[in-house]
Amino acid sequence: MALTSEEVAWDVDGIPVRGTLTQPAGMGPHPGIVFVAGSGPTDRDWCSPLLPGTNCSGRLMAEALTREGFMTLRYDKRASGTHAQENIPRLVGRISMQSHLDELIGAVDTLRSDGDVDPARLFVLTSSEGAIHALHY
Repeated sequence: MALTSEEVAWDVDGIPVRGTLTQPAGMGPHPGIVFVAGSGPTDRDWCSPLLPGTNCSGRLMAEALTREGFMTLRYDKRASGTHAQENIPRLVGRISMQSHLDELIGAVDTLRSDGDVDPARLFVLTSSEGAIHALHY
């Protein structure tokens, strides 16, 4: 099954949270999955500059699940990904459990606002520290 992807963003405390929304071919409503990355500078694809290799299992799983009929949304925490260097000075003293929760709330709201997702069939897929934020949600 084919898929499309698009870049999306939402605001948390004046700083954009950027993500990738993947959507299967065909009419919805589709079940949806929000991917929550693990600790440190792990990005939306679940790659980390602190670990060797470029596995990027988050992107691989999102694309595989989308080919099976799921919409997915994976996002860069504001202190990770390609915009981390510009965001980090603005985040000093502001990273907290609440700020991670606010990022996840924005992701869920963004996915739910898409007319092709079934809001009764939303799931979260996490890695490492992401599980804490999903449980907090």
